[in-house]
Amino acid sequence: MKTHFFVEMDSLKEIESAIGMARDKSRQVLKAAINNAAKQTEAGMVEGTNEKYHFKWKGAIRKANKVIKAKTSALAATVEAKGGTSNLLGFHVLPRKYYPGRRGAPRYVRANVLRGKAPQKMALYSHSAKDQYKAFVVRFKSGHLALAERDPKKKMQSNPRKEAIKALYSLSVPKAEEVVYINKVEENVYDLLQENIQEQIRRFVK
Repeated sequence: MKTHFFVEMDSLKEIESAIGMARDKSRQVLKAAINNAAKQTEAGMVEGTNEKYHFKWKGAIRKANKVIKAKTSALAATVEAKGGTSNLLGFHVLPRKYYPGRRGAPRYVRANVLRGKAPQKMALYSHSAKDQYKAFVVRFKSGHLALAERDPKKKMQSNPRKEAIKALYSLSVPKAEEVVYINKVEENVYDLLQENIQEQIRRFVK
């Protein structure tokens, strides 16, 4: 997802007229205001996403974001979020431990993506009394840990007698941030930008 911050030339003229600044100075005011607003919005998206979704690592949300700053020659800034779907192990999972050979493993692994929701047991047929397709923490050859389950429709290439293992995924960080932005952040972006413009004007005219 991308969030853009920009001002129209009319705004630039209004600032120049109101405070008697030359165009180069007014551009500096707007550049600083836009960049501050973009930074604050990005921080709000991180906080809002962390409050709504049970990501295990808050740093994973920040890592997905990039703020492309405005310049005096281009008065626009962008908050950009990139990233693919997240393995469920990146959310709240109980227990998170890998049990080689399933020895000592719990009856079910439970997980939840939304905060405030109770962890749900993870199984392909979760309403079945005897579910042989229960999710489990797996360690791949690369050393990467993931929450996964057996796929009854596919076989392992290395051992055709066994069912294949597929990792379980949920929404991506960018998608989670998009939901938060639309529902919580977007309506305040314009006001935030205007507040920053006024703050920068006060600093420049001191």
